[in-house]
Amino acid sequence: MPDKEPIAWQRITEDTVLGRGPILFWGAVLSHSANASAIFYDGVNASGRRVFSLRTVTSVVEMVSAILSKPLLLEDGLYVDLSAAPEDLLVLYESLPG
Repeated sequence: MPDKEPIAWQRITEDTVLGRGPILFWGAVLSHSANASAIFYDGVNASGRRVFSLRTVTSVVEMVSAILSKPLLLEDGLYVDLSAAPEDLLVLYESLPG
């Protein structure tokens, strides 16, 4: 039996605040048919510190992913800014007590 809660995940299709306060960001998977991007910020809006981005660059269906072996600690929350509505953006994160 695991001694830790599973990592949270969420599928999003628009700009979203995934949490406020301390969060561990484990990674994301982006799928889109052309020129999409997802930019991840430490904060609750695009004024926060930019920490990570994923981009598709072709005109065919493409998937890009980054799953981190150790998470990034985001102190002020997790905000995701999407340049276009992706077919799928799956975000893996863990909210911390704070």
